[in-house]
Amino acid sequence: MEMLENILFSSMQLKTIAIAVLRSCLGSEPAKLNEGINADLKAEWKYLDVNYGDPRVVSDTVVNDIEKFIVIQSGEESRFCDLVKLVRRSYNILKEVKRPQDLDNTHVNLLIKRKMLKDDLRVYGRATLYSIRLNPQWPTF
Repeated sequence: MEMLENILFSSMQLKTIAIAVLRSCLGSEPAKLNEGINADLKAEWKYLDVNYGDPRVVSDTVVNDIEKFIVIQSGEESRFCDLVKLVRRSYNILKEVKRPQDLDNTHVNLLIKRKMLKDDLRVYGRATLYSIRLNPQWPTF
């Protein structure tokens, strides 16, 4: 009987730990909404899948992250690397959900360009023109 109690207790502990880990990985909004589901791990996953499993939600979140990025000011050249990392990470996330094309549209490109310094835009423009001359079939983004 004691062994059975230990197994059941450890099983319940594992579920509690799994739920705690899951909730610690969630953002504030999904975590608040998941608080109503007490100790049912399957119910939590089902709820998350219904509300956040749609790739369009992921795409909207990625674009929102780019929108929130504060415009790079003069003297903040190191933040350009942060912008590049954000765009690269965003592309990789969208590639995972099979929607990388959501990053390659006029709206998102303008968002990214608005975050850059004018000098960086000039360099970007020259590099784009140079790459088009070398290989006209390449996308221009």
